[in-house]
Amino acid sequence: MFKLKKIIGPGFITGAADNDPSGIATYSQTGAQFGYSQLWTALYCVPFTIVIQEMCTRISIVTKKGITTTLSEHYNNYLVYFMTIVFFVANIVNIGADLNAVAECLQLLIGFNFYFWLFFISIVILLLEIFLSYKIYSKILYFFAFFVVCYVIVGLMSSEDWKKVFINTIIPYFSFNNEYFLNIIAVIGTTISPYMFFWQPAQQIEEIKNDHNSGQVIIKNKSKEIQYMRYDTIIGMVTSNLIMFFIILSAATILNKHGITNIETASDAAKALEPLAGKFSEIVFSIGIISLGLLTIPILAASSSYVFCEAFDKRCGLNEKFKKARYFYSVIILVVLSGLLVNLTGIKPFKMLYYAAALNGIIAPILIAIITLIASNKKIMGNKVNSIFSNVISWSLTFILTFFSIVLIYNLLKK
Repeated sequence: MFKLKKIIGPGFITGAADNDPSGIATYSQTGAQFGYSQLWTALYCVPFTIVIQEMCTRISIVTKKGITTTLSEHYNNYLVYFMTIVFFVANIVNIGADLNAVAECLQLLIGFNFYFWLFFISIVILLLEIFLSYKIYSKILYFFAFFVVCYVIVGLMSSEDWKKVFINTIIPYFSFNNEYFLNIIAVIGTTISPYMFFWQPAQQIEEIKNDHNSGQVIIKNKSKEIQYMRYDTIIGMVTSNLIMFFIILSAATILNKHGITNIETASDAAKALEPLAGKFSEIVFSIGIISLGLLTIPILAASSSYVFCEAFDKRCGLNEKFKKARYFYSVIILVVLSGLLVNLTGIKPFKMLYYAAALNGIIAPILIAIITLIASNKKIMGNKVNSIFSNVISWSLTFILTFFSIVLIYNLLKK
C-alpha cells in the first residue's frame, strides 16, 4: 500500500490550485458563452498537464534543486532574469484577480464592504504564509484543496442532457470566429500556467526536507520517489481537469440555456446561479471560489518568490524562518500587496486575466522547450530522461502554445 501523503501530495495541491478564481471565471465564461461546445478542452488538456508537471518535478527530484536554479546553471542568466520579471508581473496580476473574486464572494455570502475583505484576506494570507511552519501550512493547503468537490456537486445538480455532454466532451468542435478561438486560447492559458511548473517541484523539495526533519534534500531511492510523484501528478491533473469540466458544464446548463452569456468575474457566476438553480448552488459555488482563492493566492506568491530567489541565488523555502530567508518572505509580501493594489487601479478583473494570459504566453513555450531539453539531457538526468511519449507531448504543447500566444497577443494589440 502506498502512503496516502505520498500519492496525494504536491501534485494534488497544484491541480486544485489550477482552478483558482481566475480560472473559474474563465471556465464559467466558456460555458455561459459557448454552452457545451468547449467541454472537449477539459479532456484534451489532461495529457499536456500531466506530462509537463511530471517532467518539471522529476528534474527537481533528480537534481535536488528548484527549476530556476537548474535553468540558471545550464542557460544564459539574462534569459532567466527576463522570464523571472515577466513571470513576476503575470503572477501579481493573477493574484489581484483572485483577491478580487474572493473578496466579492465573501461580501456576497457574509456582507461588509468589499475593500474590508480585500485587505483582510491579504493580511491573513501573509500572516499564515510567513509565521506558520511548513508542516502546519501544508495541512491548510490540503484542507482547501479538497473544496474542489464543490464544483462536482453543482455540476451534477445542474446537468440534464448527458448524451449531448458526452458527445461534446469526446468530439472537438471548432468555430473559426474570433471570439470562439480567443476563448480556447484563454482556457488553455489558464489551465497550463507557468506558476505550476515552479510550485510543484518546489513543494516536492519542501516535502522531502520535511520528511527527514534535517533541512536537507535526502532521497534514498529516486526511482520510488519519482513513482510516487507520478501517481500524485496524475491524480492532481486529472482532478484539475475534471473540476474544469464541471465548471464549464454548470455554466453551460444553468447560464447559457437561460440566455446569460457574459461572466466577467467568478463571483458573477456565483450570483447568476441563485435565481436559476437556487440559493444552495450559489453558496456552494461561492465557498469553492473562496476556498480555492485561499489555496491559490499563497501558491502564486510563493512560486514568485521561489523563482526570484533561485534566480538571484538567495536562500528560500517555506521551511525557513523569516530571519534566515528575508528575501524569500519579502518577495511574498511584495507580490501579495502588489496584487491588492491592482484592485485599486479600476481595471476590470476579467480584463486583468487576459493581460496575465498574454504575459504567461510569452514565457510558457520558452520554458516548456528549455525544460524538455533539460529533462532529455543524460548529463543532467542520468537514466531518468524523458520517454519518447513525454517528448512528443511536450514539443507538441510548445508548438500549440507558441501559436496560440502569438494569436492572443496580436488580438490584444489590435484592441
